[in-house]
Amino acid sequence: MTKSKPKGKTGNAAQLKGRRLPKTREEWIFWMKRKGGHIFMSILRYALILCIGLIILMPILQMISATFMSPEEVGNPVSTWVPSRFSLEHLIVAFKMLNYPQALGYTLLTTALQMILQILAAAVTGYSFARIRSKKIQMLFGVVILTIVVPPSVLMMPQYLFFRNFDIFGIIKAITGSSLNLLGNPVTLYILDFCSMGLKSGLYIFIFRQFFKGLPKELEEAARLGATNTHFMNPHGLTESEHYTTVYDLYLIFNEAVKNDTFNEIIHMSSYQTVFYDRDGREKAFDRQNSNQYLRGERQAPANVTVIGGKTGTTNAAGYCLMLLSRDENGRPYISIVLRAEGVEELYGEMTDLLDEIHK
Repeated sequence: MTKSKPKGKTGNAAQLKGRRLPKTREEWIFWMKRKGGHIFMSILRYALILCIGLIILMPILQMISATFMSPEEVGNPVSTWVPSRFSLEHLIVAFKMLNYPQALGYTLLTTALQMILQILAAAVTGYSFARIRSKKIQMLFGVVILTIVVPPSVLMMPQYLFFRNFDIFGIIKAITGSSLNLLGNPVTLYILDFCSMGLKSGLYIFIFRQFFKGLPKELEEAARLGATNTHFMNPHGLTESEHYTTVYDLYLIFNEAVKNDTFNEIIHMSSYQTVFYDRDGREKAFDRQNSNQYLRGERQAPANVTVIGGKTGTTNAAGYCLMLLSRDENGRPYISIVLRAEGVEELYGEMTDLLDEIHK
């Protein structure tokens, strides 16, 4: 069954085709019905962004304007935005009163140390929340979310009492006879950052958690194996301009794969037959032959070498490729790899030469 469009809309749509703005009253009505809601929402969206931007920028602009005012103009409503006389007196006085070079160095050092501690703590915590699957861990993450919405002023009194009588499980009091008073000591900032309780730490933990949740676990597995010089753009291996790998990385990946007994069983099959049913319930046979010519009996491995199986691959960009797991007469495993051969004969000739090296 097909659906037909209303005649009135079809006619107006045909009339509007090729025009930028409607001209007749009917065209305007049709255009407003079609585009009016989208235009209204766009205007509302940009107006909201503009208002929020002004709220954020106005205090900054006022501070910049006040910086270059003369002391006589401060508080003058006439010179709120543009000073009538340009002056650097405020900057000169602040530079002298604050001992600016020393204060700047201390601030940079303190801020850099806090930044490093907070990034490390948030990254480790966010990674734990992203990778550990546990209801208790997720409940703790709910507590982290609460720290984002709870005003910092609520935590001021507990933090004051904590650092007024600072102790670690009673160890400090047991050794010295009393707890420590860390009020006014910058080390309190470092403790808060290291324990993921610094300013906006909850938000940073949430950001890191979302980042790590978006990373495939396969990347971590590859890094664990040491395969750091491989980049696959798709799962099927067909040509991509950003594909790259190395023989050593392929060895690391294949060496990890052959630790699985099921994988070894699959790659050792010369053929595979099964039956499946399509969506209409009809039975269909599935028969596939292994493309590995050693397993198909078309190529002969050197004496006392048993080919278990492996992976073949051929594309115009990569050429003819073969990766094999073999064993000698004592059962010792060997992995051999040939890449970018120009033809089948060259591929299996080079692979046989590699297998000959087992007994040399």
